[in-house]
Amino acid sequence: MTKSNQRELFLKYLAKIYLYNPDLPITEDTIYDELTAFNIENEKIRGIIPKSLVGIQVKLNNSFPKNSFTNEYYWALENRNELKDKEFYETIQRGIELHVAVNPEDLYQISEKIFKYMFEENITMQCRISKVMRNDALVLKVATTKEAQKIISFIKKLNYSTQINPNPFLLTTSDSRVAIAKDGSLSYNRVLSKLIKAYFTVSQNTKGLANVTAKGFKNFCQAELSLLRDDKDSHHLRTYDIKNPQEYNDFLIVTEQIIKNIDNELTEEELFQYDTGLSSSRDVPTKTFYTKEEEQKILYILDRLSNYYGIEDAHRIIIKYIDTGNISYFTRRDSIRRIVLENFSPQRLKEILTIMGYNALVSASDITLQKYNYEQLNYAINNMFTEGKIDGFTNRDNARSYLGMVGIPKLLSEALAERAGSKGVELTPETISNIIIDEINEGINKKSR
Repeated sequence: MTKSNQRELFLKYLAKIYLYNPDLPITEDTIYDELTAFNIENEKIRGIIPKSLVGIQVKLNNSFPKNSFTNEYYWALENRNELKDKEFYETIQRGIELHVAVNPEDLYQISEKIFKYMFEENITMQCRISKVMRNDALVLKVATTKEAQKIISFIKKLNYSTQINPNPFLLTTSDSRVAIAKDGSLSYNRVLSKLIKAYFTVSQNTKGLANVTAKGFKNFCQAELSLLRDDKDSHHLRTYDIKNPQEYNDFLIVTEQIIKNIDNELTEEELFQYDTGLSSSRDVPTKTFYTKEEEQKILYILDRLSNYYGIEDAHRIIIKYIDTGNISYFTRRDSIRRIVLENFSPQRLKEILTIMGYNALVSASDITLQKYNYEQLNYAINNMFTEGKIDGFTNRDNARSYLGMVGIPKLLSEALAERAGSKGVELTPETISNIIIDEINEGINKKSR
């Protein structure tokens, strides 16, 4: 069975699980588990039994006691070649990952041979054996293309057969038992699971789960890739739990590999050229990122400041800090000054609050439009930017209250002026309404893809 057919079969098989169990939530973990257990024997799905591999881990640990460690997910073996922690992990993250298919009964013998060879060749590496049997039970991560090619050549010479197939969404090498990827700081299978979850969720919401295909999934990934490259689309960064610029870069690279693998267009040479990690020259939109922890800290600061001074003065204090960098504008009460000092430079606080405020404005506008009509929305926006009042927005789902909390007028005006300038229009209540309505419509279009 071809890789293309295997991919189709997996998506159809996964869709049936949810079609036959409509109350089962579509989750990344369920998809990940099915993906790593997926296997084809004699043209039929034969799920891999999650047999414990702890005994094999113990034997390997006895064979390589000085360079190994274990955690709740896997046993690992490293050769750092005297690299310090930070340099070693950065080097490995930029490297190549090899998934080696081996039957469970041969796993110890084959792994030991590969590991001994890697040490003999002094290859910088991190190798992993999973806790239970999966199609990626043996994973090798090495630093360079040359090292990856040497290992593939070595495995070709090992005389063993296997009924285990590598994940069909990976790039299979000239040895069909070995598949490769570059995923940097992320997990290829995790990124794939996140994308399949998003695709299935959209398909379920549009009553199209019975019609999922590899081509449909590829088209979905291409649309998501385009949206993720838009540095204003912080919503998608949160959808895929992308926390920082390195994860952003690596997520795009993995998504590109998935798309090209589905089209059977990716080659080993092209994959080796992908640049994972922070060394990438890719244009990374750092201004769009903030973590849930940062958001919670800012909401805490706003809540405590507004409790002491009122929300308008709380906003003024923040603007003064942004403009001057003077931390003394913040009170020491409730650790507010310490939290700001330890977590937010003036520029960082401005970046995050600009995004939070703008997103709150779009959300409040969307909910107001759903509840009322365009006339009410236009009134609400006009009243906000001419009178400084937000009472024209609905407070359904706490939309108006949240906008009043995080929507700092000066930062909102700057964000809207930037968008108006990019469209070549003057900033007026009318153009603001058009900008916001365009954002709402774009969000609707994204959800329908």
